[in-house]
Amino acid sequence: MHNTSCLRLCLTIMTVTGVWLPTALKSSHLRHIYYIFAFMYHLLFVLPIIFMEFAVFYQVLGNIEQMVDTSLLLVTHIAQCVKVCVMWYKQDEIHSLLMTLDSPTFTREDSNKKQILKDVIQTTYTVSKVFISLVVVTGIFWGIYPMLKPTLCLPIQYPNIPPEYKIFPIVYLYQIVNITLMGIAIASIDFLVGALMAILSAQMDILSYELSLVGKINNKDDNANTDIRQDYLIIISCVKFHENIIKFVKDLEKIFGFPVFFQFLTSAIIICETAFRITDSTETTELITMMFYFMCVNTELLMYCYYGDLLKRKSERVVEMAYCCNWENADVRMQRALLLLMQRAQRTLVLRAGNMFELSMMTFSAILRTSYSYFTVLNERRKLKG
Repeated sequence: MHNTSCLRLCLTIMTVTGVWLPTALKSSHLRHIYYIFAFMYHLLFVLPIIFMEFAVFYQVLGNIEQMVDTSLLLVTHIAQCVKVCVMWYKQDEIHSLLMTLDSPTFTREDSNKKQILKDVIQTTYTVSKVFISLVVVTGIFWGIYPMLKPTLCLPIQYPNIPPEYKIFPIVYLYQIVNITLMGIAIASIDFLVGALMAILSAQMDILSYELSLVGKINNKDDNANTDIRQDYLIIISCVKFHENIIKFVKDLEKIFGFPVFFQFLTSAIIICETAFRITDSTETTELITMMFYFMCVNTELLMYCYYGDLLKRKSERVVEMAYCCNWENADVRMQRALLLLMQRAQRTLVLRAGNMFELSMMTFSAILRTSYSYFTVLNERRKLKG
């Protein structure tokens, strides 16, 4: 099982939605055909929707309720454009990260270490299926609720086409397909980052496990020199392994730092507007749709923050495991190598968005508090106007 096998669903979706060039096409002439496909896909399916949303938003300026309705998807799709641009601009670097993750540096033959990775990979893959399914259900509900209104309208109410026009069903279907495809494309990119952090946290568990083996592998050997040599080799291997993890985290932050930063900035607005729509909804289907959308947005944000927080806690555990190993019976050379590892591990491994926001549960809580503050302001303005 490859470390990146948990990414197969999101990579497939990104390939279909014109975001990800498959590895098999990277050195093939067919890659030019895929470039054309990706360009045409975004030209025909992504940009028109964003243009419609901008047009509607311009028309309803000054009306709080209608501005919230329109900007809800608009802000989401702008964040998507930022992520897609970064994915294409950093495509080679991301390919390199995935290849590194499947290289011998981050794979292990030991059964216990393989089991640690296997458990994380299977759990992460299950999370991807649940998250994508949630987005698809949200897209379906988004297509259903306009049909249940007293007056049938488009999910994105632009252009203003009466239901009796023959082109109306085509535009209706076009918008629903677009909303769903754009939603799963966004979810796939978000999951890619979250899954990479989850795998890195598993690597930290493996590092802690390797440190726990110091002084235990050859403790029945009559040759003490063999024991010392084996322990020294383990610690040197751990030092190199730790440095490789640190480098991977820095590369990951360098690639995705800005889009995650932009996502955090927009998440407070999106959560606020979704909550506003929920409290303003009078129709059951619309309320359910907004509840599903609210869950999607929070899951998206939680994925970044939870896995970032998990990686942080796993990195803090490395110092503890290094201290708890049998270093007191080691020679000076081994103790120095272990001290080097502990000194570096004392600097907690943290991913930051734009060098400002730390990916942690504290940041998640801060964004929710900010969203509630925005919601309170919007709600007060609605009451004053009412």
